Amino acid sequence: MSSDTEILVSEILAQCGAVTKCGICCSYMVSTDDNDAEKMAYGMATNAWKHGERGFRGMEREEVVGLIKRALIQAPFRCPSCG
Repeated sequence: MSSDTEILVSEILAQCGAVTKCGICCSYMVSTDDNDAEKMAYGMATNAWKHGERGFRGMEREEVVGLIKRALIQAPFRCPSCG
């Protein structure tokens, strides 16, 4: 995954509220476990792909959806630093 793609995925997840900075250390992004926010992230990513956003150019829709899914799965529920 390119850095543009990684940044775009992170921005989408944060904008939707699917992930947020740890409230204690602010060093790590953690899952908010919010199904509505996750659905919104998929929608925003699909729209960004349709509009040819730099990080998603040349990808298929399924690839973009897979990137969001993978990022959501990898986001920890608890901060790795604070526990």
